[in-house]
Amino acid sequence: MGIVRSTAVPIIRAHKHLPMHGDVLVCGRQSMFMTPSEAAELICSLDLTPQITPEDCELDRETRLLGEGDERRDGEAITDQSFFRMLGAGRLTVLDHSDYEGASLLIDLNNPIPSNLEAKFNFIIDGGTLDNVFNPAQALMNISRMLKPGGRIFTYNLYSGNHYIPYSMLPHQWYLDYFALNKYQYAQCYFGIHLPTSQKHYYQINLRKRASSRQRSDNFPIVDASIDVGTMVYAIKAPDSTWNRQPSQEFYRSEAEWREMEPIFRRFAEYPYYEPLVRSTSESGYEILARDDLEYIDVHGIAARHVAKRRSKRLFRLPRFLRSIKP
Repeated sequence: MGIVRSTAVPIIRAHKHLPMHGDVLVCGRQSMFMTPSEAAELICSLDLTPQITPEDCELDRETRLLGEGDERRDGEAITDQSFFRMLGAGRLTVLDHSDYEGASLLIDLNNPIPSNLEAKFNFIIDGGTLDNVFNPAQALMNISRMLKPGGRIFTYNLYSGNHYIPYSMLPHQWYLDYFALNKYQYAQCYFGIHLPTSQKHYYQINLRKRASSRQRSDNFPIVDASIDVGTMVYAIKAPDSTWNRQPSQEFYRSEAEWREMEPIFRRFAEYPYYEPLVRSTSESGYEILARDDLEYIDVHGIAARHVAKRRSKRLFRLPRFLRSIKP
């Protein structure tokens, strides 16, 4: 698992939104695809000041992707610990299911965690755990349980069955429904489409629609297998949030559960966060079939309603039998 520029930037923006403090947990060692100097320059480009200098940073000698002598960075990649120290984070704990990359907390998130880990961390980053575990629902409940009230979760996981071979691919409804039923203060799910041309197109969930209507919400369409699609989720835990409630899929949701979740969806939509965590590299979005469930985020961080054409003329085309079905 690793942090490239496109995942480092939203982490830095989340820190800029509300500074990381206290205990920070990273699920899985993260290989940093940048040198200490590159990390410092990236932080400065977002109008923040690195809290340690590149000279004070450690170099990656442990991760499988970018450990000592790796030809992609010639052994000069910054460690995940030093990157978060640059942001001014407090004590950093790395969780993994084994110590093969030097993790300090050995926990299998497929199983319930010990009670002594409840409400322990102020900020938790899941860098590709949920798409790699057999039981992602239990893993998310564990992560939520470890978070303190007022703390934040930031996840980034694959949502495309390409060469990275994810173990599971989780749609936006899965995340938002969980955080709504467990009464989080805020949650937003972003989708990133990374084209072979290095263009990046980002969308966010249209929370206003979700909050104002029970009209079905489509999951994100699968695109060409050569294209990387990923999800990023940012969530803030409220003082009264729970962690162990499991929502029903919207087609089977009871009236009582809808009534309970709808005010939380409205709370998400009205949360006064001023800008998305991600930016596209193009003013116009990649052509998708998603009705108005998504909002395209342009190069300036402005989200606008996305209305896709019924038929794509680019890399994605629905099978004939599905094209006959009207939305």
